Amino acid sequence: MQLTQSTKNKICSTLVFVPVGMVSLGYVLLKRDFAKIYVDLSFLDFPVFIGEVLLLSYVLLLALRWSRQPPLHNRFYMFVLVYFIWVAVKIVIGYRTWGPLALRHAALFYYPFFFLVGYIFFNRDAFTKPVILSLFSVIIGIFLYGHYDIYWTFTLASLGLILILGVKAKKWIVPMVLILVLATPYVFLFKTARMMFVANTASLLFLIGSLWYLLETKRYVKIITVVILMVGLSIGFYKFFVLRESGRIFVSPSQVVSQFIAIDKDVQQKRKNFQIQSQRVGLYHPEAYAARNYYYYNKGFKQSKERGLESAKKLLMKGKVVKGVVMTKEMSIQWESIENILFRLFIWRDMFEDWKATKPLMGVDFGKPFRSVSLEVEGWAVSEWGRDGWIEPHNSFLNMMYRGGMVGAAVVVVIWTALIRLMIFAFRQRAWVLILLSAILLNWLVAANFLLILEFPYTAIPLWTLAGMTWAYAYRDYREGSHEIKR
Repeated sequence: MQLTQSTKNKICSTLVFVPVGMVSLGYVLLKRDFAKIYVDLSFLDFPVFIGEVLLLSYVLLLALRWSRQPPLHNRFYMFVLVYFIWVAVKIVIGYRTWGPLALRHAALFYYPFFFLVGYIFFNRDAFTKPVILSLFSVIIGIFLYGHYDIYWTFTLASLGLILILGVKAKKWIVPMVLILVLATPYVFLFKTARMMFVANTASLLFLIGSLWYLLETKRYVKIITVVILMVGLSIGFYKFFVLRESGRIFVSPSQVVSQFIAIDKDVQQKRKNFQIQSQRVGLYHPEAYAARNYYYYNKGFKQSKERGLESAKKLLMKGKVVKGVVMTKEMSIQWESIENILFRLFIWRDMFEDWKATKPLMGVDFGKPFRSVSLEVEGWAVSEWGRDGWIEPHNSFLNMMYRGGMVGAAVVVVIWTALIRLMIFAFRQRAWVLILLSAILLNWLVAANFLLILEFPYTAIPLWTLAGMTWAYAYRDYREGSHEIKR
């Protein structure tokens, strides 16, 4: 039986997305443990993780496709070619100078390759009713199982709604909505890290605004709907962060600034006679690097705990150290919340000073270990730099500019500009699928301001793949004259 070209395309799309889908499922369920699966090759001095195995497989697949069917010579593919040549050059220079750590830093810049995979191989016809129902069942199964990375709660719930919108048979819609409403663990939208709560709040506010703008009903119904949702969001914030049921609190900006200034005075004083100790630089490897720097790490951790307790007492007793004071649970939560913010501020300040020292236009070398003097002076975050000999900035966009220079800054601008254009396009088309996809991307990009979302494989690979599929669905399908996008 002769297969039609349409059928071949659907089969190809399915075969391409099954591996990345299975790996993404592993990331959602097992996070770091799954990401640490690796293979050792005798001719390499670094482990090859499952994310990189997947990446190399798709590079070969795309090279094979383009050898038979070359891509169009347009500006987009020319930009992509130049960009990845630049990344390759940076990797070679960094590896020759600094070693395997160059590949760790390069991940931030080569994971966008999965955007190409999502964009090129996406075929909406592959999402048949059996496929949609299967994917929906997986999402419900994850929620009912309960043991997964809770950062994915908003994304999974939104994808569930998108799949419901993709079902054409009305008899399926009501039961699917009821199942999703009952199965979604809403508590994890609030009982989570502060940075993820901020990201969830940004996405929820975007969706609430979208409801007000796009909901085609009477004005009083809109008002009631928006008020109910805003009250629910406010109750969640009050319950988990004011009453502290999440174990975390939000700290006022004025308090953060005052404590940063106070602690920085101590940092500047100690820096005068402080010398960063030389350490072996490690790239994660469960066997080869397990015992590295442990003596220095344990010694530093003890100092960090003592200094942290002293700093907490000074902070919470308003500068008066009271002998015999025992850190209560509430004092500990307050100090941890403030320290978590100051930790990032000191890293970002030191990273800027490090870049300013040489002002590299193409960014700091991949592989060059970054050490935050401020943190080491205070004995903070020893569990990271004391173990590996380097620390990351906990901000994907600042890291892009730090490691990529002008190119990194341009990538940041492109990312946010593209998202804003997608949102505008979604509103103009009154397309709820695109609204939900925009909310998902916004969710992770907001979180990327506080964590290495675009560098960790367990978030970067699924996110970039989904972004590529979103762009294909929005712009390529629209140009081909599909009107079903307005669902």
